[in-house]
Amino acid sequence: MYKFFLSTVGILWHFLIFAQENPVFTGYVFDRQSGLPIENVDVRVLETKYGTTTDNRGFFEFRKLSPGTSTFLFNHIAYFQVEEKIELRPGETKEVEIYLSQNSTDLAEVVVEADNRRTAVISRLPYIQTTIFKQQIEENAVFDWGTATGFQQH
Repeated sequence: MYKFFLSTVGILWHFLIFAQENPVFTGYVFDRQSGLPIENVDVRVLETKYGTTTDNRGFFEFRKLSPGTSTFLFNHIAYFQVEEKIELRPGETKEVEIYLSQNSTDLAEVVVEADNRRTAVISRLPYIQTTIFKQQIEENAVFDWGTATGFQQH
């Protein structure tokens, strides 16, 4: 009888623990200066192996998290990263708005030379690729800094 009672209590305890619904954590990530959504922000839960990436609306979603307090890291190459501690309760749906500040980094000098190809790649960053036509290089070539617009001589 005693073993039957312990088995029943153990089974009920197991169902009570696992019957709790997982919380849902969603949100949007925006540029602090412009207010526009930021695409391709890496969102990670530091205490676990879970992570996701924002879509073109800056939206992200986690559905399989455990209740409790988790630390989320929001990271993008062009922005300062942000860490947020969020408490999630069983069955709760929590939505947040995260604002990232732009991180300006000095890049190395880029030299563009025209050759017989029709186009030239002048930038290859993970999220940005800029291509210009050979004709554009030839037509807009600057031989004197005094004739350049939008540039400052240092």
